[in-house]
Amino acid sequence: MMTAAIILAAGKSQRLGKNKLLLRLKRGTLLDNVLNAIAAADIQEKVVVVGHNAEEVIKVVSPRRVAPRVDGFDVL
Repeated sequence: MMTAAIILAAGKSQRLGKNKLLLRLKRGTLLDNVLNAIAAADIQEKVVVVGHNAEEVIKVVSPRRVAPRVDGFDVL
C-alpha cells in the first residue's frame, strides 16, 4: 500500500500577517521542518498545495523534489 502526504501551503495567514510556513523555526522554516518529518517517514508520494505566496513556498519545496500544486495542477 502506498502512503501519501499532502501539505496544504496555500493560505494567506491573515491573522499573523505573513506566511507562517515561511517563518524561521530551528534550522529552517516551519515548512522545512514539516518536509523533514515527511522525509523521515516511509511516505512515497509527497504533494504541496500552494496558492498565496506560491513563488516563495516553491523556493523552499523545489530542492526537495516535492511536487507543488497550484489550483490542482502539478507545478514542475
